[in-house]
Amino acid sequence: MAPARLKFSEGEKVLCFHGPLIYEAKCVKTRVKDGKNQYFVHYAGWNKNWDEFVPESRILKHNEANLQKQKELKDAHYANVQAKKQIKSDAKKRRAEAAAAAAAAAAAASASGPSSSTSSGGGESSGRQREPSVSSVQSSEDGRRRRRLDTPEQVAPLQTPKAVEDKKLVDSSSETASDTEGRRKGRQEQTVETEEQFLTKVEVKIKLPDELKPWLVDDWDFVIRQKKLYNLPARITVNQFISEYVKMKNSSKSSTPNKESAVIEVTEGLKEYFNVMLGTQLLYKFERVQYADILQSHKDTPLSEIYGPVHILRLLVKMGPMLTYTQLDEKSIALLQAHIQDLLRYMVRNSERLFSTDDYYVAPPEYHRRGM
Repeated sequence: MAPARLKFSEGEKVLCFHGPLIYEAKCVKTRVKDGKNQYFVHYAGWNKNWDEFVPESRILKHNEANLQKQKELKDAHYANVQAKKQIKSDAKKRRAEAAAAAAAAAAAASASGPSSSTSSGGGESSGRQREPSVSSVQSSEDGRRRRRLDTPEQVAPLQTPKAVEDKKLVDSSSETASDTEGRRKGRQEQTVETEEQFLTKVEVKIKLPDELKPWLVDDWDFVIRQKKLYNLPARITVNQFISEYVKMKNSSKSSTPNKESAVIEVTEGLKEYFNVMLGTQLLYKFERVQYADILQSHKDTPLSEIYGPVHILRLLVKMGPMLTYTQLDEKSIALLQAHIQDLLRYMVRNSERLFSTDDYYVAPPEYHRRGM
């Protein structure tokens, strides 16, 4: 059976499916294999290693209708990615809440054990229960105290495996003294193991380029010493800055679908993290009144569409300690670290455009009075 007439010609600009998305491509040559037309395509902006023969069903005409379809698929894909992230975030929150309740129940059980034993008259069995109970509670308190001192507030919910394990131990307990002692001993050993893991964590370091350090110093000086405020909405917002970076990365000749997807996911995650962290971690006390005004006047606008590059720079220099206490594996952390360092290098290359002393203004007397 003769193959159908070719729908696309050599040298024609087309749109081609690759995975769930559509990319611009060029039809280089054609062939017939197993009675079916195939097209050898080169993806625009990709390395030639990605050139491949594809069936006719994966190619679309390069026209307005299909370009709109390309955009809709891209938006739907990344909306799906964000939805999955939200599901994971909600699941972590539920686990954290359950763990907190379990930890409280475990502490209550440990605290009530010695008093009930004492009121019943004491004895050898009572002594056996009381001693491990005190040790367990003290060890647990020491662990919580160390985490409060050393662990950033925003990643505290990640310390949940111990509490979940404690809940399992409490739920599976029996009424015998030997079982109670074994349960408390297990809980104590679990606490020690968690502390060892905590103490042996290697801090993730984000190297701040020397060229950016003066801008952070000036930023501190303007706000703290000179009592100036950053003009908001910013001349260049965080969203605009990140969009420019993504466009630059994806237009590179070395860009691949995997790299493109990774850049988008990392930068979208940074924007989300920025929006969450700004109000509690990234502003100086003097900026709090301005922040409250922004929340009132821009209720439905993400903060990343209001604040500027210097504010996300404040976040990036804090990312090292934050990453240290996440549950990401070493490979994921190394990949994220590399993306952050690349983003900082992009900042260096564009620093004259991104940062300016003209972005600050002297706060009026009324602002000072409101901040008192």
